[in-house]
Amino acid sequence: MGSRSSPLNKRKAQNAARNKRSRKSSSPAGKSNTITISCSLLGDEWKNLLKEAMKKIGGVTITKEVEGSRCLVAGGERGMKKFYAKVMGIPVVDGEWVKKCLEEGRWVSTGNGDEDLAKKLRKILENEVFCIGEDTRCPKRDLEELIRLHGGSLTGTPTYTITLENEKQFFDSLQDCRRFSLTPAKQPNTVNTPAPPPRLAGTSQSGVTVSQSSADLLGCGNAPTAPKSKPPALVLLRKEAAPSVPALIILNKEKVTVGRPSKHSSADIIIDSVLIKNMISRKHATFTTVPTPPPLAADTPPWSVTLTDEGSTNGFFVNGIKRKQCTLVDKDIVTLGGGGEIEPGYKADEINSDCVYQFHAWGISG
Repeated sequence: MGSRSSPLNKRKAQNAARNKRSRKSSSPAGKSNTITISCSLLGDEWKNLLKEAMKKIGGVTITKEVEGSRCLVAGGERGMKKFYAKVMGIPVVDGEWVKKCLEEGRWVSTGNGDEDLAKKLRKILENEVFCIGEDTRCPKRDLEELIRLHGGSLTGTPTYTITLENEKQFFDSLQDCRRFSLTPAKQPNTVNTPAPPPRLAGTSQSGVTVSQSSADLLGCGNAPTAPKSKPPALVLLRKEAAPSVPALIILNKEKVTVGRPSKHSSADIIIDSVLIKNMISRKHATFTTVPTPPPLAADTPPWSVTLTDEGSTNGFFVNGIKRKQCTLVDKDIVTLGGGGEIEPGYKADEINSDCVYQFHAWGISG
């Protein structure tokens, strides 16, 4: 690999220097050592507990970077920072550690990270070449860094392409310390298909306003038949929500945008949560409803609905997992807002939002 030091060797040297400084900083008379910790996916309960511990004990610095920290305090089942910590040999603790520190009035030892596991993880993707698809949930830069840390490469002919379909399998393999293995990725098709000329829109028998391509499939354009179904809808689950949070969202046209009230808002559905000021962005997210291509099975809804984030501050969750884009399934739980500090693709322990809906792919009776 040449004479240059790898990023991993530099990190190991930095971690060794950090531990040396930590040992030197131990002070007599039972005073707390000064430590640096990183945090990830902590719910409000653990965040407040950590703030209380920092105020009571002192001698701690919070950093956004896992690298160089004494430990990672993490919530949730998994998170990008947890993968970083494991491969760097940095201890991972949870809110119970913070609670114990608060009870004892000192920063309790976290022990050392599992260096044997870290060594295995650094070679788990060795000799494999990856490329990152455009539809992954996690930021491309984070995935690339994770691949490098685990011994993989991003230059050369790709062995695997990380996409939305296999991203979970990729993370599962790292979580279980086993080699990632899938059918080798196909090379992308570079043939450009010309777009059809624009045509007028139509209205289906269920009242959903659609583009002409959708209208043809639904039977309100040139096709002879149309499905007799109600438009899909979302029903509010949080009955204690503010009156300004609509109890029902009916997706009765191809694109329905939700957002908070504003002089310059162009949202179709106005949602004004009073739980957190400006939790919902002016143009928060868009529901796109298109017909499911025939023939349809008896248990297949006639509509396919995709929810897309429009660059909002606090995003949205589907079944507790933060998404940038997601095709909804009947009875999915959709939460708008509450995820400003959570990265897409990760599950939240707690979501501070009163805009919680259940998706009904078959519409609402009555």
